[in-house]
Amino acid sequence: MTKEDIATTWVETLNAHETTCFLELFSEDAVLDDPSVGHRFEGRAGIGQYYRDYFIGYRTRTRLTATTPPPGERT
Repeated sequence: MTKEDIATTWVETLNAHETTCFLELFSEDAVLDDPSVGHRFEGRAGIGQYYRDYFIGYRTRTRLTATTPPPGERT
């Protein structure tokens, strides 16, 4: 699976507004740091709250427009 495939799956899962499916993309000890809301969300419980508040609560729709490799990584 390519990085673009992973990003596409992540966006599709975000837009489905299915909390259980979204949380399956994260390990139990994952940390999601979103500077746009000024918070870090720890573990599946924290990430689930983030998803419910900022994606489901606001009916957010996301679309992938481009991917850019990190500096020094070959495409």
